[in-house]
Amino acid sequence: MIISRLILTALLLCCCSQGQGLENLQIGGNFSYGGAIDTTHKSFPDTLMIKHAVTHTIKFNSQRIFGLGMMAAFGALSYYFHNKAETSYCAYLRTGKISEMEHLFSRAERFDQYAGWSYFGAGLGFIITALSFYEKPIEKTEILKNHPMEEP
Repeated sequence: MIISRLILTALLLCCCSQGQGLENLQIGGNFSYGGAIDTTHKSFPDTLMIKHAVTHTIKFNSQRIFGLGMMAAFGALSYYFHNKAETSYCAYLRTGKISEMEHLFSRAERFDQYAGWSYFGAGLGFIITALSFYEKPIEKTEILKNHPMEEP
């Protein structure tokens, strides 16, 4: 490690002592000795082909809003029904009467079933929202019509 630092320091000193700045140092390439800047290879902006970038914006269409609303509504319903089922099942475990146990257990099963259907509705809303981001691919001719190339 010390040897590699010494070599790098010696290399930098050699470059600086010849009047060449560090900005002209090219690793893996040739050195331009004497600090001269190569001015023979210039490119002018009018010879370059200018390409316009196609910008995509995310729009809130009705399908996306419907899917988000469906996810939120069914998510809230599934949370509500899950809590009701949990409460009924805890009451079922605490009670000692057979008739009340049957009633609380059937109630817990019913609310659990409602929660399951609500989870399904939230998942369906997620799929609708995800599909709303799919857009038809842009054809090359449409890009050229919208962004004509500038002529010199």
